[in-house]
Amino acid sequence: MTDTIYERVCRRLLRESGGAARLAAWVYESSSFDRIAILYDTVALRPIFDDLYSEQRVGASWNPNVGARAAREAIRGKIVIVAPKNPCWGAWEVKMAVAQQRVDAAENARTIYGLGYAMSDEGILMSDRSSVSLPAKRAWMRIFSGKKRRSKEFDDVSLPKEQRRTPDFPGDDCKLYVGSGETPPEKNPQLQHAYESQGWEAGELRWLSSSHETFVAELSAATNDPFVTRVLHRLLKEAAQELWENEYPGEDND
Repeated sequence: MTDTIYERVCRRLLRESGGAARLAAWVYESSSFDRIAILYDTVALRPIFDDLYSEQRVGASWNPNVGARAAREAIRGKIVIVAPKNPCWGAWEVKMAVAQQRVDAAENARTIYGLGYAMSDEGILMSDRSSVSLPAKRAWMRIFSGKKRRSKEFDDVSLPKEQRRTPDFPGDDCKLYVGSGETPPEKNPQLQHAYESQGWEAGELRWLSSSHETFVAELSAATNDPFVTRVLHRLLKEAAQELWENEYPGEDND
């Protein structure tokens, strides 16, 4: 199914639903070097806004931290990617990725990484170059060994040019993953490659972003609050952080 057909189907489903689709993604940049996507369930999130803007709560203080804990169930995942520091085939680095495990875990993970591929300039991703959790290593290994995505091997940028595998081709030069334990790169071959998109990711990004815009418009109309978008985005950020801390307690969120 091409992106064009995919988007056509999505637009039809959106028209038939009469509003935002159940899943949506807020995609944004926090700097010129990183891009972020938060995937969420609009149906699960809506009751929080109904409560926030109910007549009983008008004028009352609202604790966004309490709202974030309640909204955590609506978050399906979050991914943060950053621009490469070396050529690395043009692959963007996945600095953080988390998917809701209790509801459609496999589908959430697929969509989250799909958004990452779509956000990268060349549609290519690689793992974090300095720290990768054990679950993430396993996920990259499934991609590497499954051969469902085309992979491109890195050349060690730390070596003198004459000692590199492809000294006359700088495009594959990249920092090889070693990790804090100084593990030899060959022990983690899945982390020494870049991986290409499969083609469906860009259409899904546009569809989920469109769903987010529709949901924002619905909230604006329902609440008559010019600042509701700011409230929504703050809630999504804090709820995604709650999800991260729940799924990976003690891990840094870069």
